[in-house]
Amino acid sequence: MIAFVLLAPLVPRRMFPISLYVLRAAMVLYLPFVSEIWQIYVLIFLLQACSAGFTPVFQATIPDALENEDEYIKALSLSRFAYDVESPVSPAIAGAALLFIGFNALFFANVFAFCISALLVFYVRLPTAQPASNDVS
Repeated sequence: MIAFVLLAPLVPRRMFPISLYVLRAAMVLYLPFVSEIWQIYVLIFLLQACSAGFTPVFQATIPDALENEDEYIKALSLSRFAYDVESPVSPAIAGAALLFIGFNALFFANVFAFCISALLVFYVRLPTAQPASNDVS
């Protein structure tokens, strides 16, 4: 957490999530080739660290993209709902996918998804973040 707090102001807001997507893609790409149990633990730890870094940055962009408070609240609620649904549904989808595609193909599909997500974040237009006002009226 200390690393995120210290590094977050130094990394441009658009490049931070893109770099996390690319890092996650690289780690997932390496997973089929691990040969030691400690390598799995390290990769899973790093994947979780990247996910932990991505979530607050993603949530911090919502108020910049949506100025209307009702739209902001709805978007934040939908974002939280997506995170909550993804946790139990994702393993079930992965298990079902294993019935039709090979184990390694599932990893490569995940890498592809991370790369597509990075490209989408790269090409999305976000408004410039406005500094918080110190006006206490």
